[in-house]
Amino acid sequence: MMHFIGHTRNGAAVRVDLVHSNAAKNISRQPRLLTLASEALREITAKKSGQIIEHNMGRTIGYDFVVDATSALTIFYAKPIKDTVYTRFIKHAKPSSSSCLTIHLTRDGKSNDYLLNDVWIGQSTPPRPGDTDETNASKDYWANHALVFDNQPIQSQSITKDCPY
Repeated sequence: MMHFIGHTRNGAAVRVDLVHSNAAKNISRQPRLLTLASEALREITAKKSGQIIEHNMGRTIGYDFVVDATSALTIFYAKPIKDTVYTRFIKHAKPSSSSCLTIHLTRDGKSNDYLLNDVWIGQSTPPRPGDTDETNASKDYWANHALVFDNQPIQSQSITKDCPY
């Protein structure tokens, strides 16, 4: 289900698949991400496919759930529902307030418009280890950071305290 979000500063239309995209998962948990993305797009110039843009909204817009993680805190690994990659979670930590919205855009080859692949509150992070888009920075970054566990739906049989990567 494609949904029109808005236009970029340079006039490119942006749409999102509200069923099959990574953005859909985040939008289902935080519907106001659509409004924030629409607002941010008006100030963004889209130049290429595969852009990951951090946009400062100029005000606090929510919480960044990726935090620095130390060994003193309770860390565990699990696969979120409908995901094949492990996520590093942290219990008993608080997310930090953020004014940053991160947007991942790719160009639609058919229409030359853009697709919103993902959107979240907080700064850009490397893909998780094991992800198809994993980078050289992924393992180092996720060895020192974790996602605050806030009752996200996870595959209970995948829970482990041992690092799977």
